[in-house]
Amino acid sequence: MEKRIKMDIITNSRIIGEDFAKHLNTLIDTRIAKRRIYNDTYLTDTPAFLIMKIEDKLKRVKLHVQNNTVNNDVEKCEDNLIDLAIYSLFLCSVLEKELLK
Repeated sequence: MEKRIKMDIITNSRIIGEDFAKHLNTLIDTRIAKRRIYNDTYLTDTPAFLIMKIEDKLKRVKLHVQNNTVNNDVEKCEDNLIDLAIYSLFLCSVLEKELLK
C-alpha cells in the first residue's frame, strides 16, 4: 500500500476507529518529539536491550492495573503504553536490519 494512502487511513478515523486514530497520532507525535532529542540511536541497540525496555514498560503498566491505580495516573499509564509501542517498533526495525545483514 502506498505511503500516502496509509497516512490517509491514519488521519481518517472512520476507517480505523476514532480512539485508535487518536492513540496512533499520539504515538507519531511522541516519536517526532523524541527523535529531535535521540535521533535514531535505537538502531545501534541490541534486540535484548530493546526487549528489556519493552518488559520494563509493560511491568509499569501491569503494576498500575494490578494495583487498580490506572485512574489515579491515566496520563502516566498512557505514556508507558505509547513508549511500549514505540520500543516494539524499534525492535521490529532492529530485527529487520539484522535479518538483512
